[in-house]
Amino acid sequence: MDAANSGCDLFDIDELRLVYTREEFENLLMCGFIDDTYSVFPLSELQRCMVDSWEAWDAVKPFSLRPFGRRSVWVGYDPSHTGDTAGCIMVAPSATPSGKFRVLDRHQFNGMDFEAQADFIRKVDERFPP
Repeated sequence: MDAANSGCDLFDIDELRLVYTREEFENLLMCGFIDDTYSVFPLSELQRCMVDSWEAWDAVKPFSLRPFGRRSVWVGYDPSHTGDTAGCIMVAPSATPSGKFRVLDRHQFNGMDFEAQADFIRKVDERFPP
């Protein structure tokens, strides 16, 4: 609505309301939140997976040179050219076949070009061995 009110004529709000359901329009175009019960992963289920890592994870030392020692860590990168921001996540795989994974760190790349993102990932690779 801000863009339309500022004179942008690249879209027709009334036409967009016809294309999307009310819920989709609110979520996709008006930054409205969807009802959590429709989520693939409802927040209540995700919260059951949460722990206080400062209390429960004595093997993780976030401010040390190697926060997870020499144990293997998976690094995932989600690039973005437009739209949402790119991101990087560091995950400790389970030590046992049925064990739990740990999200050790995550980072969003707001306003960083690809070269700066690559430099960040190189530094992550130094801190978290493959």
